[in-house]
Amino acid sequence: MPIVGNTVNTRDKRCERTRAAVEKSLFYYYMEHPFFEQPPVIYLCRMANISTPTFYRHFKGVYEVVETSHEAMRNELVGLVKSSNSLKTSLFKLFHFIRKHEIYYRMNIYQMSFRPFKQIVEVFEPKITASLSKDIQQKSYYEIESYLIVELSWWIVKDGFDDSLVEMHIKAILDFMERKAKEYRG
Repeated sequence: MPIVGNTVNTRDKRCERTRAAVEKSLFYYYMEHPFFEQPPVIYLCRMANISTPTFYRHFKGVYEVVETSHEAMRNELVGLVKSSNSLKTSLFKLFHFIRKHEIYYRMNIYQMSFRPFKQIVEVFEPKITASLSKDIQQKSYYEIESYLIVELSWWIVKDGFDDSLVEMHIKAILDFMERKAKEYRG
C-alpha cells in the first residue's frame, strides 16, 4: 500500500474504498445509535470489513473519521453550488445532493445536529444574497436562511426524501424569498 509520510496515499483506489467503507460504517452506526456516543473502532472495522491496524493506517481515530466526512461533504457541496448559474439550479442540485447522502442527513437530524445544515447555509449565502438587494439582504437574510433549513428538514423527515416533492419545496423557498423582498421594499 503506498504510504506518503505517516499517512496513507488517499489517491490510491484501495485507500479511497477503505476510507469510504469506514465513513459509511460510521453513518450506519449513528443510524442505529442516534445519540452522540462515539462508536468503538472495532465496530467500524467489522462493518467496513477491515482490521484495526488498517483503520489506524487511515485515521488517527473516530473523531478524524467524523471530521473527514464533514469536510468531504462540504467540499462536494461547494463544487455543486459553484457549478450552477442560478439559485434555482443550485437548489435542485442541493436536493439531489442531500438525496445522494440520505444516511448522512438522516443521521444528523436524528442526532439533532444542524452542522450540515449550517454548512449548506454557509455555502449558499453568496447565491442567496446575490438574488437580493443590499437593504433586503440585511433585513431578511436570517429569515430566509432559517426557512431554507426548515424546508430541507421537512423534506427529509416528513416527506421521506420524496423526489416528486422537490419542485414544490424549491418553489416554496423561492416564493418565501420573493415575499420577504416585497415585504421589505414596502
